[in-house]
Amino acid sequence: MALDQMLHTLVFVHPTASIGEELQSVFQVLLPFTSLQNAAVRQRAVGRIWKLSHSLALFCQAWLHGSMGRISLARYKELRLPVLGQLVGSLVLCCAYQEDRTRRSAVSALRHLYAFILERARWESPQGEDQEKLKQWEDDHKFSLSWTTNVTVIVLRFAKHFYSSEKTDFILTALQGMSDCSNYSTQLAATLMGVLMVDFKPAPTDVQRIVMAIHRSRKLITEERAQRTIQNTFPWLAASDPCATTLSLLRCSHTCDK
Repeated sequence: MALDQMLHTLVFVHPTASIGEELQSVFQVLLPFTSLQNAAVRQRAVGRIWKLSHSLALFCQAWLHGSMGRISLARYKELRLPVLGQLVGSLVLCCAYQEDRTRRSAVSALRHLYAFILERARWESPQGEDQEKLKQWEDDHKFSLSWTTNVTVIVLRFAKHFYSSEKTDFILTALQGMSDCSNYSTQLAATLMGVLMVDFKPAPTDVQRIVMAIHRSRKLITEERAQRTIQNTFPWLAASDPCATTLSLLRCSHTCDK
């Protein structure tokens, strides 16, 4: 409890940098512990992520209420969270752990992060929103209040509002989860990677990141379904951006022995 209060104070009360930078640093420290074999360590790490995510959602609501629903560009930039894609990916994979407390904390943290990403979508939208976009936001908001434990539905909801780089970070997290040495569920990681590839056209830089990550981890993934998922990745990448895919494969061909 004392450490949780210290983290809350560090990030939200007396940050030495922007709130987004402070959160980024803390989440990056906590994330590796979510995939360890020790269940107690995983539970504590996911629990702290849940509490910080809850504080983030409350903080965003307070900002919006204090600014009539709009905030300045400078304050909005303070909440940039580049680690969001990896964070959501790790939490979704944590939903498959056997320990109930860890699963519940992961689902709750995802709910708070979804509330954050919805507010981000509102901040970035023009003030004169059309009725269709407003109705979509209201639908998403209702979903955030009801929530679900179906991880596929959760992933699809996040994917609607993710940047291209965040989807790629999620895919790379799922790719790590398919490794033989990972403590995550290989089956779930493969499923999530397949879900994320639907209707996603990655940017050239993201294509390169995905190809290079597959190249580095190809010998560490032997489970049959995971291998099929990776094999399906290349036609998808080639259809998305044939030039970037070809150049990326060329870059790693000199060190590839199969």
